[in-house]
Order: sequence, then structure tokens, then C-alpha cells
Amino acid sequence: MTTVAVIGCTHAGTFATTSILAEHPDWTVHVFERNGTLSFLSCGIALWVGDHVSDPKKMFYSSPAALAEAGATMHMRTDVTSVDRGKLSKLRKYK
Repeated sequence: MTTVAVIGCTHAGTFATTSILAEHPDWTVHVFERNGTLSFLSCGIALWVGDHVSDPKKMFYSSPAALAEAGATMHMRTDVTSVDRGKLSKLRKYK
């Protein structure tokens, strides 16, 4: 069995996770994100500053629950401080 760790889950991490699970539903995917939200569209910052977005919540299009439902194991509010040859270590859970 293949296990994948996705470290960081803004737009790229969300896309990677959904793509991996769609192509390989038998794989184990762990998602590590330091914040309580994911799928942030970085391009939305310019839209928000330029007053083109009425609600900053619109810059997020997915959720931890949606990725968990797709089959990912979610580790929210978790800092990955090092990766040891395929084995994740030294995780710190935010309070």
C-alpha cells in the first residue's frame, strides 16, 4: 500500500489531495495543515484588497470535512517541522 503525506493545504495541497485520491482511491493520504482552514486561493488577496470580494470566506472552496469524506486523514493545526525519509516526525499540534 502507498502512503502519501501532503504538507500544506492551500490550493495546491487541496488539488493534489483530491487528484491523488481520485486516481488512487486505495492509497492512504495524510494531509498536514498548520491552520484550521484549507483551500485558500492566494490570488484572492489582491481581490480582497481591491474590494472586489465581499466576503473573505469566499476565498476558500473546500474544507477538512470534504477531504476527509474523499478519503484523506486530516491533521489540522499541525506544524511539520521535519520529514525523515518518508516517515513524518516531530509534529507539534497547535492548541
